[in-house]
Amino acid sequence: MGKKQPKEPEYVLEKIISHRITKQTEDSITYQSIEILVKWEGYAACDNTWEPLTSIYFDIKALTRRYFKEKGYELVCKLIYITILDDTKVPLIRRFSLVPLPRVATRKNTEKLIKIKRNKRIRNNAGKIQI
Repeated sequence: MGKKQPKEPEYVLEKIISHRITKQTEDSITYQSIEILVKWEGYAACDNTWEPLTSIYFDIKALTRRYFKEKGYELVCKLIYITILDDTKVPLIRRFSLVPLPRVATRKNTEKLIKIKRNKRIRNNAGKIQI
């Protein structure tokens, strides 16, 4: 009878803790790469690992998009294609970039900006403070 091969443990991502941007060099081309710090379900915090976003993004697409949105970024995925002999395009590399989301104006922020502008205008009038 055939021997059963032991199954590799299945790792389930519990949450994304942090992210960092690193520089990678491939064939003398330097580019930025995004890595995420992952908390694995059922494992202690000392077992958290930095994973390149390109290797696990499509398995946890919704979770990564939600994480970066909470941090104020939009995650943009760009595919770089190569053309094969029969003019078929095949995705070769995935590059990710973070685009800052526009800040939503809240009443508190707006009042603060108005107060700052008002103070600058008063001070700029001949260098004297007017009431």
